[in-house]
Amino acid sequence: MRPFDVDGEAGPRSAADGGDGAPKGIRAPAATADIEGWARLPSQPPLSHVEATPPPSRPEPARAPLQPTLPQFTDDERALRERVLHRCLDVLRSTGPLTARELAKRLAPFDARTDKRLVNSILWREGAGDVRCDAARYTYGILPRRG
Repeated sequence: MRPFDVDGEAGPRSAADGGDGAPKGIRAPAATADIEGWARLPSQPPLSHVEATPPPSRPEPARAPLQPTLPQFTDDERALRERVLHRCLDVLRSTGPLTARELAKRLAPFDARTDKRLVNSILWREGAGDVRCDAARYTYGILPRRG
């Protein structure tokens, strides 16, 4: 006997009708004694009698870093980033909080390579000690001096 046989009847069988509660057309799973080969399964000792053996100890292999290290900037890129940082700090001191897009528009006349991505990168990395980021408004502002 298979666990679920279709007998051609339609509709659910309720327990009040003498059924097993399964929908009509599907027989409930057979009892474990009725399943072929169930009695032939080897018995296993309870887990309390099984001795646990510790796994063999072996040294952990050296893992590669999860994230590759950031590339080093060339002298030209480093000089550009320093100029953009100083100009961003000057603009933020004079105007107050601005978005990276607004900062990039104000700095674009000085260098055409200045864009929103570059301003975000510079203020987040090199400007972290001087600039605060307002995540709710996506603006950068000067950190107040502690003193």
